[in-house]
Amino acid sequence: YIIAAQGQLLYAVSDGVIGKVTQDGPGKISGNALRLIKADGTYFFYAHMKSFAEGIVEGSVVKAGQVIGLVGMTGTGSPHLHFEVTKDGEFMNPSAWLWGK
Repeated sequence: YIIAAQGQLLYAVSDGVIGKVTQDGPGKISGNALRLIKADGTYFFYAHMKSFAEGIVEGSVVKAGQVIGLVGMTGTGSPHLHFEVTKDGEFMNPSAWLWGK
């Protein structure tokens, strides 16, 4: 989890296509969430978002650095971003994607 102020901008960490988009609602643990999928199949999962940026829907093509939404607390109790990286079916340490480490 990445603790951040509610409403802080969230950026695409890579070029890709927006895959599954989940809207907050009863029983939606991840709240507002989306998958950003790279051409090689690696995907990034962003969850608990306050909202999505205008035009961000399933199938949207995005560029690295593009605003895709806002930090929120949907599906949970405190503002933060739940961020995951999955490549070839394996979870990866997201630090390299976030901080270059």
